[in-house]
Amino acid sequence: MRSGESQTRVLAVLFISAAVGFAYWQGDFRRDGARQLGRDIGRELNRDFGRDVGTDLSRDLGRDVARLKLPPNVIRLAPTSSVGPHASTTAPATAAVAVAPAASSRIDTIPGYGFLLPRNSDSVAGFNFVTLTDSSTSLAALGFISATRLLDTASRFEPFGDERGLPRVRVASRSHLDAGLRAQFGECAFDVSIPIRPALPAHGSWIMALAPGAAEVLPSSLWRIETDSIDRSSEALRLARSLTTDTSRPGNERAAALAAVPLRLVTLHHFVADGAEIMVIETQRSSRQATDTANGPALEEHRLLIAERAVLDKSAAYRVVWHQTSIDDSDQLVTERPHAMIRLGEGRTLTLFTDGHYRDGAGGLFVARIGRAKWKTVASWYSGC
Repeated sequence: MRSGESQTRVLAVLFISAAVGFAYWQGDFRRDGARQLGRDIGRELNRDFGRDVGTDLSRDLGRDVARLKLPPNVIRLAPTSSVGPHASTTAPATAAVAVAPAASSRIDTIPGYGFLLPRNSDSVAGFNFVTLTDSSTSLAALGFISATRLLDTASRFEPFGDERGLPRVRVASRSHLDAGLRAQFGECAFDVSIPIRPALPAHGSWIMALAPGAAEVLPSSLWRIETDSIDRSSEALRLARSLTTDTSRPGNERAAALAAVPLRLVTLHHFVADGAEIMVIETQRSSRQATDTANGPALEEHRLLIAERAVLDKSAAYRVVWHQTSIDDSDQLVTERPHAMIRLGEGRTLTLFTDGHYRDGAGGLFVARIGRAKWKTVASWYSGC
């Protein structure tokens, strides 16, 4: 497998280099064309080696091409595309990252905001840039870290998770940070490895790190409450079925093939917060449920929805207040799964943090309860191409 990966990696690097070089020589390089080329190669790697290996190879290929030091109008180190809510079947928009093009120069400022996520090492975290999707607030007000603060080794960041009282951390070294930022390729956005001190257990103790005092995490025991109520499970499935898909819209034509397939309840969390009785519901269905003779990838659908009702009115019906649906081949399906419930920013707004899996990378959403029976995606993050 190792030799096969190496051959694929070399061939892909040569192919990308030739394509980029030819397009640049013609003077007609198109950013979107390059991005699509990278995505197509990423899909082939995923099909040949599986999602995990394919994603790792795609990331390595992007960094290898970045090292070719092509002219800056071919490799765009500072994307300036406008930010907006992402479609339900694609990855979230990537945040703009500006870095100095000269490898020998010192980076003095980094536009944008982000947050830290655990990595496999206790002494390394990953910094992920965040995209704002709600114009009524700001990333600073939500408690995200100004990326420029990473350049100051005296800055402190606070880890949040089920375990309370974790020490605040700082950037232990700038050298890895500068190198990681320069490895950003075009509109691909990779998390930046940040050496941290003191070390934190990488698994289970913390979920994310933000600006000090910027958030609170609801312990899992208060919201990840699996229900064993048949009535509540039936109600959750009814709510999911009420979300019809318009098959006449472009991209939704294949949804009709799943219309007769029953939904399967994957996750149902039921809890009370802020005067509301809330359900977080996750469902799935597949064309494989309808036939055992299907060839190739199965067509799958994934739904994530939030429903609520007033806690004092037990006779009231639940209302779906936010939802997201994805339909695609099983090896290309976009999914958002509930990962954590946090109180975010100055207003301590109840917010669902999702764990997203996309065609060409990973990421997630911050879905906030902005009012009674009103939830909205306020920010998103993405790592990949």
